[in-house]
Amino acid sequence: MIIKNYTLVEWNQQQQIFHMNRVINGVADHKPNTCGYKTVLRCLNDEEAYPLIEYIITHIKQETTTSEGIHLTTAQVKRHLKAAMKLITDFKQLELETISSN
Repeated sequence: MIIKNYTLVEWNQQQQIFHMNRVINGVADHKPNTCGYKTVLRCLNDEEAYPLIEYIITHIKQETTTSEGIHLTTAQVKRHLKAAMKLITDFKQLELETISSN
């Protein structure tokens, strides 16, 4: 089954900002990987993407002593998002195992 609707999370390393690029029926709102943005994650929808973006901004990027925060590379953002997604997946699996054992 091919998923035609999803959200691409894109990161601009130079500007240090995210962009959510919605794909509806296989057509993106904006051409992916343009204007300095690189796709770092594909999510089911905006509701899945937004908390991950907030996590990076709030708990990774801004937790420094400088007012500007950490300058993250695209590779670093991808690694953080991959780790967050693994944590979410593992937690969901643990929940399912707990429910099924009761």
